[in-house]
Amino acid sequence: MTDLAQPSARSSNTESYWLCAQAPLQALIFLAPLALFYELGVVLLNAPNVRTAIGIAPFENLDSALKARRHLFDLFEWLGFGGYYLPGLMLVIVLLSLHLVRRDRWQFQPRLYWLMWAESLALVLPLFVFGLVMARFLIPILTVGEPGPGPHVLDRIVLSVGAGIYEEMVFRLMAIALLHGLIVDWLKIDGIWGPICTIFITALAFAFYHFSETNPFSVSYMVFYTIAGIYFAGIYLLRGFGIVVAVHAIYDILVVVMDLQLKYDQ
Repeated sequence: MTDLAQPSARSSNTESYWLCAQAPLQALIFLAPLALFYELGVVLLNAPNVRTAIGIAPFENLDSALKARRHLFDLFEWLGFGGYYLPGLMLVIVLLSLHLVRRDRWQFQPRLYWLMWAESLALVLPLFVFGLVMARFLIPILTVGEPGPGPHVLDRIVLSVGAGIYEEMVFRLMAIALLHGLIVDWLKIDGIWGPICTIFITALAFAFYHFSETNPFSVSYMVFYTIAGIYFAGIYLLRGFGIVVAVHAIYDILVVVMDLQLKYDQ
């Protein structure tokens, strides 16, 4: 008979996974393949001979298509630093710094990363279903696109992974920390209202970030992007940076796949 005063091995393992998945070092190791995929993908797809070899049309805007990464690069240039890979290096430095501040153990846990991928796949489903409902009744989130030259599916998949990394880096890892310090520590809005204000403001910023000349403002899109921003913020605060990046990237890739299906059906 199990002594109820002592936690079972199963509950201990569950608690261990819940905490370990949020650790900065584990997030860095978990995200390393995604970051490498994005950086190598951009380099390869920017090479004209590679695009010619695999039979895809040129796409000149791959370097600048990801606004979040471009804004980080512009920020470094404004501060007097140069270097194409500085945004990625900043991510590594921030997560390693958080690891050192927390004084976590240096561990490589392969089983943990498989569980994190499984959790990310599960967490992407509510947002994807919500996107399908919105696409069905309100907005064409899944579109067949315009005729003419544009990003190839390979470009879009690489950009989807990059969006997961750098948009979450800007709007969750950086913006939530800065706003929380401003709202809670400086303005003294504590209790539940501090986190609520932080989440809502970053979600609004995330929504407005997506509008441009090619994606003009609409109320329906604003609602979708804001709710997505709130959902991502909740995942980040409860489950950590690694999982929210994976959820974001998987969702964007699923949209690309569904878009391809729509084009095929036509």
